[in-house]
Amino acid sequence: MAWIVIEGIDRSFKSSAAKLYEAKGFKVIHFSAPDKKYYQSGYTGSTYFESLTEMMVSLSGQDVVFDRSWYGEACIWPQIYGRKSLLIDEDLDVLREFEEQNSVSRILMVDPDVEAHWKRCVDNKEPLTRSQFNSAQQLYGIMADRHGFEIKTMHDFVQHTQEVEEMQPQQTEPKVQVEEPTNVLKIDTPIKLTPEQLKLQQANAINDVLSSRVVKKKGAEYDQIESRIREFLNSELAKILGTNAQQPALPFTNEEVTLLKALANRVKDKRA
Repeated sequence: MAWIVIEGIDRSFKSSAAKLYEAKGFKVIHFSAPDKKYYQSGYTGSTYFESLTEMMVSLSGQDVVFDRSWYGEACIWPQIYGRKSLLIDEDLDVLREFEEQNSVSRILMVDPDVEAHWKRCVDNKEPLTRSQFNSAQQLYGIMADRHGFEIKTMHDFVQHTQEVEEMQPQQTEPKVQVEEPTNVLKIDTPIKLTPEQLKLQQANAINDVLSSRVVKKKGAEYDQIESRIREFLNSELAKILGTNAQQPALPFTNEEVTLLKALANRVKDKRA
């Protein structure tokens, strides 16, 4: 499984690149500007950040390509249009943990011919002035350096596709069945762990999670969530080690469940 995050200014061929991944079996998620409800006074529903975490949990473990992403809201468009961002740095840290758990690749699409790129924006009536277009280019460059985006052009994708096609054999050679010798040890033979070794792996994974702060956001409410999650993980650790095994399960809110699912995936990866 893998996640591909594609970012860039309007008309930089993001959707064209996403379609190439779609042809390989990736699920395409198209991002647009955040819903206006998040800016309405009196709105009491899920925050934009909470909606993103719920989406990421639902997509975890799948091959997904994101056509635009949360990086635009965190790093680019609030500055271009002079509005308050719905995401802060701590939010982005949490979202990046989900990305890393899904073997993310981040791509920034650019067009080296800046004038041709700007003309496409004008011809397609994109809501950008030339000044905003220039500022967005600078901000995307900063974002790429800071958050590990690989800069690519559409030509890079086309060239790669052509090279792959040229490497494909023109005719399929008949397969020859070769009997494997029975006295050779296979390197990839899975090693069966004892129950004690499995418990040790689980305990090490939980200790690894507990070694740093789980909830990246700050504030009394998040400190309380952090405390409850740590209490839960310590109770699980106690069960593995055979102490206080009868400690009752703790009730959790929807937000805590989302975070715990992410942690469970991390523990699962450690055990794999």
